[in-house]
Amino acid sequence: MKSPWSSVDRRRPELIPEELHRQFIQTMQDKVCPEVQRNLEDFRQKRSMGLTLAEGELTKLDAERVRDRNAVEKERACAEQILAKIEEVL
Repeated sequence: MKSPWSSVDRRRPELIPEELHRQFIQTMQDKVCPEVQRNLEDFRQKRSMGLTLAEGELTKLDAERVRDRNAVEKERACAEQILAKIEEVL
């Protein structure tokens, strides 16, 4: 039987102990990490074969990263441009 507190917990995450949050996050990371790694490897292989969208933006980002290690904002902007192109294709 489902606990009556489970619905409260879902609506009020601040009521869930921090350690339980950490365990949940760790479990989710453990589950999704292999899939993320597979996707990254697939992307790297496709990129090395020239099969990715927005190769110009990716090359520019690579050059920026070498010059500026603190390019987080530039990476975000570049990612948004790439996502916009992907949306156009889809």
